[in-house]
Amino acid sequence: MNRYFLFGLVIQCEFELPECLSIADYVGEPEVYIGFGHAPPEGVYGLAQGPFCQVSAGIFWLDVPGVASYLVTGGKKIIIDPAPESDTSSIRVFLLEPALNALLLQRGNLVLRASAIELGDSCLVLMGESGIGKSTIAAALHKQSNRFVSDGLVVIGHDFKVLPGPPRIKLWAKSASLLELPTSMMSRLRPKLNKFSYSTEPCMLQKSLPVSCIYNLKDSNKEVFCSPISGVKRFDALRFGVYNYNCIPAMGLQASLFAQMMRLANNIHMADVKFSRNMSSLEQIIEVIVDDAMDNSQ
Repeated sequence: MNRYFLFGLVIQCEFELPECLSIADYVGEPEVYIGFGHAPPEGVYGLAQGPFCQVSAGIFWLDVPGVASYLVTGGKKIIIDPAPESDTSSIRVFLLEPALNALLLQRGNLVLRASAIELGDSCLVLMGESGIGKSTIAAALHKQSNRFVSDGLVVIGHDFKVLPGPPRIKLWAKSASLLELPTSMMSRLRPKLNKFSYSTEPCMLQKSLPVSCIYNLKDSNKEVFCSPISGVKRFDALRFGVYNYNCIPAMGLQASLFAQMMRLANNIHMADVKFSRNMSSLEQIIEVIVDDAMDNSQ
């Protein structure tokens, strides 16, 4: 049986997860089990989040047509029912984001759709809508010898520390080319998908790091600009950044996560960073973020 360390958890899995940190010599009891089995939606008497997702307190069911169904229960178990035509890489893609996100939420964690990268003795969190460039900027900072923390899911504990995720950054071919990273040395996330897994294992981080700053990335046709977020807009930015926020009420987690977001918003520097999503000014974006972080790190 394969064992991995991921987001501060010891995970036992029936199949290999090449994206994750293996701990084959670990002799203790695992905290999470992942395996194959029957994963029906029966018993999920919660709110429908569309035709392929059912959510209730302690139970999350997701069906990805042509890939697999995932049943996540109690923050401890994920059962996967593969579709006949599915491939293992696609199964892992949906396991390591929406399914794992549900499990982490069930365990009371605050999970953002973001990227995190080390800077000094703490880390930066990069939020923003899909395709805005979170992973590209994280990879660019990583190339400058800043250690990678997490990409896709960023898990922030009650102590304002980010737990390390899988040691890889997901990059579209265009972003990899911009960063001069050859995709021939990477694996595709899914067959025929022009998105790749850039391994950061030689320079990965295995411990949690305190958050110093959170940046909300936004598209703009003007020059690169960074401005602090203040007041209720701080909470609104975090709410937008939470992974699958619409599922939280049905999971019975609204009150606890609301409190976590309020504490985070009241204690961590947050700023909007506006730039053109075509990344024509990537070096300037990096400079603006790093300068602001150095000025505001606690």
